[in-house]
This record gives sequence, C-alpha cells and structure tokens, in this order.
Amino acid sequence: MLVAAGLTRDKNGYISLRSTSDDTVQLILDKFHECIDIVKKYPHSKITILEIPPYSIIKYNQKIASKINNKKQNNHKDSNNNHTDLVAQSDIIDKYTEQETQLQQQIVKVNDGIKYLNSTLGTKSPCFSIHLQSRRQRSRGKSKPTEKYINYNLYSDGIHPKRLLAKAWLGQISDLIQKDCWY
Repeated sequence: MLVAAGLTRDKNGYISLRSTSDDTVQLILDKFHECIDIVKKYPHSKITILEIPPYSIIKYNQKIASKINNKKQNNHKDSNNNHTDLVAQSDIIDKYTEQETQLQQQIVKVNDGIKYLNSTLGTKSPCFSIHLQSRRQRSRGKSKPTEKYINYNLYSDGIHPKRLLAKAWLGQISDLIQKDCWY
C-alpha cells in the first residue's frame, strides 16, 4: 500500500505518523503525477488513482501490543513475574490519539488531491470509505443528534480489511474496471 507506507512508518512493529507537515501529502501527490506522466506515454491506456480509506494507527498498534503482551506472558508462564513490562491499551490510545487525528486529516488531503487528479483524467475512484462510515446516537430521545464515526471493526487490525470488506472493495474495483474497459 503506497500511501500507508508514505503517511506512516514502522518502528519495532508499531506504526506512527511519518510527518505532521503537509510535505508528505505533497510527496505522495507528486508520485501520482509521475505515474500519470508514465501512463500518458501510452495513448490507449487509462489510469484511475484509487482513494485511500481511513485506517487507524491506534487499532493497529493495539493489535501489535496485544500480540507482544501475549508472547511475553507465554514466555513467562512459569515465573511469578507481574508483567510490569506489558503495554497497556490505554497507553497506546494516549500516545497515538493526536497522530490518529493528523493521519485522518492527511488522508482527506491526499484524497482531495486524488479527486482533482482523477477529474483531470476524466475518471473517478470508488469511495472505499463509504463502507466504514456509520452513525451512533449519543443519548436516547427523538431530537438527539447522531454522530458520524469510522467503524474500524471492519478491519482485522486497523489497516487490513476483513474478508467481507475486502470483497466489497474488490466489487467496487471490478465495477470500475468494467466501466472503464468495456463500456
């Protein structure tokens, strides 16, 4: 995943935001421009840049922490260790909440750039994030507003889609290919 690798970095299994500036966003969009320039050399070819669905640094790192904690606990089963070296899920939330917010803002900026590039190419990307959007009501009552949120439970780890979501995305891509190539 070009963009996941571009917006975030991996260190000791955990991911974090690569940069808080928009330089990374611009670098990614510049790479897309390079791809477009390559494809333009082939007049019968068409390119559509796919938008990026939101993904979660927190959920991914919680999954990694859980795996590491389980491994540590299994390695020390017979000892009377208190496991003070285990990573608490709340520590992950505290450490990565601001980065998660910034990541979502960067994804929106990259997607805005992708929409613009695709419009100049006369094409449009499927909206993968539509499957992740949900609403919930904070309190009961007729006039209580609902709030939008991203349902990261459709990912196996905050980044990789579960089977059903992957099938939905594949269906969207297949529809796009059919439309662009045969109609």
